[in-house]
Amino acid sequence: GSIAVAGVGPIGLGAITSAVAQIPAGDTKSRIFAIDKNEHRLEVARKLGAAETINNSEGDAVERIMEATGGVGVDFVVECIGTPSGWDLCQNIVADGGEVTILGVHGHPATINLQTLWQKNVSIHTGNVHGFTMTSFVDKIIDGRIDAARLISHRAYELQNMEEAYEFFGNAISSES
Repeated sequence: GSIAVAGVGPIGLGAITSAVAQIPAGDTKSRIFAIDKNEHRLEVARKLGAAETINNSEGDAVERIMEATGGVGVDFVVECIGTPSGWDLCQNIVADGGEVTILGVHGHPATINLQTLWQKNVSIHTGNVHGFTMTSFVDKIIDGRIDAARLISHRAYELQNMEEAYEFFGNAISSES
């Protein structure tokens, strides 16, 4: 099926890496879309296995996804942005019978278009990373299906410099992190 990851920061890139590991060898029908406004992160997403990347700086990701899928939308959407506009994007690109998983940390209320999602028979999953989901991810790293080293963008900080590292990460566009 098709997968869209909206927001390809660390969590979104991890989602792409995990999705790639789930696609069976020889599967030519599965497509992974990466959506972000940061061109560097979109390039990393391509290197990690996203077949198609969409720079949403112009706010046209919904139209571009719908065009790329023949108006159907995607089967599985992973929301990693954590903003009301990110959630709105995700509920507008999910296909009938599809699923949306919300991984982005939302600090503000967001509107759920319940009537539309209900008519489309969409399943919504929410929550932080839990022990039962982390185990699956770690197992893929251990058995070699995921190369975690590909997710590391910089090795410039020691643990005692964590605040400086967070500041660096907070400037993701200029630092290419």
